Amino acid sequence: MTDRPAGARPASERTDNEISGGSQVGGNAYQARNIHFGGRSIGLTVVALALVAALTGVVALTRDGEGPGQPVAKTQTPSVTATASSGSPSPNPTPTASTTPSSAPPPAAPAQPGPRAKATPKVKAATDSRAFEAGDLYCGDWRTSWKNLRVASCVRVDTAASSATFGIMVRNVGTTQVVARALVQIAGLGAPECPLGRYETTGLVINPGGTWFSDLGKCGVGGLNGKHFQTVGSAIEDPEGNVDIQNATVVHSIHPALSKTGGGLTCLINGKWTACDSYAYPLKP
Repeated sequence: MTDRPAGARPASERTDNEISGGSQVGGNAYQARNIHFGGRSIGLTVVALALVAALTGVVALTRDGEGPGQPVAKTQTPSVTATASSGSPSPNPTPTASTTPSSAPPPAAPAQPGPRAKATPKVKAATDSRAFEAGDLYCGDWRTSWKNLRVASCVRVDTAASSATFGIMVRNVGTTQVVARALVQIAGLGAPECPLGRYETTGLVINPGGTWFSDLGKCGVGGLNGKHFQTVGSAIEDPEGNVDIQNATVVHSIHPALSKTGGGLTCLINGKWTACDSYAYPLKP
């Protein structure tokens, strides 16, 4: 009987699936010469036996060369966050708008005042006047003296007294109230002014369609036998009270004359001295 090691079984007792000729190398590694599977043998150089699926704490080396016993870390992109304590700048700082004066928006232009609305003229009380009385009143036609102002110059003759009074009518033919200046003068007697002085009136307020009458008592002349005479009137708009009345157009009355012997009254009409026709009063504008 051939001696065999203790525990060894003869070849006839071996199973079909068995590892033969092996030796323990260390840990879980086992070096074997042959593995028999159903009568076939497969030669292995080194078989690493490990506990799969149930074994935890697998020892592995990381890609970064970490030592054994360290778990494999997941690969992820590092996140860099700048903190006040670290003082490290952010790798991708968020761009901010420049606050330099060159990039600042231009200051807004100051608002320009709009056009002022025209103030509505304040309506004033019309200037009072006394209308002329009819009879022995000789007037010229209505004439435009200034823009919306029309003037009719009149003379009243008293043949028995050889005297006359001189006056004008000023009418506003516009659509708004006006403030006017008026002047009464005499022609043919050597002096344009009335015996009581220059008869000029300012600050006359005349409503649309209204008429202002001068005062006949302020311009009367006697001793007119053998003389001829006329009333010369004018009017101009003068809201500020500083215009020159000479800029207005003068308007003449009819041109009468008294005979030297008295009682005879004639008028110069179309270049001829003829009987005076009394004008219907008031005259139509």
